Amino acid sequence: MHQTCVLEDLAEGGREFARTDLEARPVLLASEVTVVHEYKFVYVCVRKAASSAIHTILDEVFGVDVYAGSSCPNNTSREHLIYRCTTLALTEEVLRDYFFFTYVRDPLARFYSGVVQLAENQDAGFVLDRVNGPEQLAALLYDMQRLSFIPNDHLETQAFVLSSPVLVAGRVEMVDFDWIEWSERLGQSFPRLLDRIEAHAGKHIPAALRARSEALAAEFKNVQAASRYSEMVKSWRTDWLDQLVRETYKQDFACFALERPT
Repeated sequence: MHQTCVLEDLAEGGREFARTDLEARPVLLASEVTVVHEYKFVYVCVRKAASSAIHTILDEVFGVDVYAGSSCPNNTSREHLIYRCTTLALTEEVLRDYFFFTYVRDPLARFYSGVVQLAENQDAGFVLDRVNGPEQLAALLYDMQRLSFIPNDHLETQAFVLSSPVLVAGRVEMVDFDWIEWSERLGQSFPRLLDRIEAHAGKHIPAALRARSEALAAEFKNVQAASRYSEMVKSWRTDWLDQLVRETYKQDFACFALERPT
């Protein structure tokens, strides 16, 4: 998948707007990364797009978890994402020499999954209104369009996440991705991703580790686990609300929808 669509966020001002509220919402400053130095690759995390499955693979197979400070090139920048490494922590050597990959998800499914996550965690005091749920979600989307509400990292647009800043010779630039694929194809595509990583690193991943990675990827199901929140949100979906999601996440739909608009 090409990166051409991730250069701008849906909203005018995009990440620059988020930076003005850095102290209140530090999670928006830069996107989370996991760095595997042994094979010279970096995973840029897009939440609600198989991120938990990928983090499990990186932890169990490659021995690097999301809190692994030793793998973060510049620990002073980890504070920008609650003790997790971010793109601002990457050195020029890593930016130049490492393989960068991520997975994205169909934006419609991702939004509703993010709402369920928001409700289950009660982030920012968010509680689903059992009586007026559709109206509550519509108000949330309208607030996002007006930038009067900055969503948490589960509702950020994928274009926003993938345009995360990096510092090169004192200049703010953007990560140059080597691989972007749909999470809906994680199982089928992961062997090809590992091939690309091996070719880039000039080093083979041991067969047992490859087999374990591919098995974990194949087990992944991009389906919201059944819960009272997921069933509630599912019952609220209408064509009208889906269309409002498309309008709010228009950049993501232009880039990442499994069925592209004609």
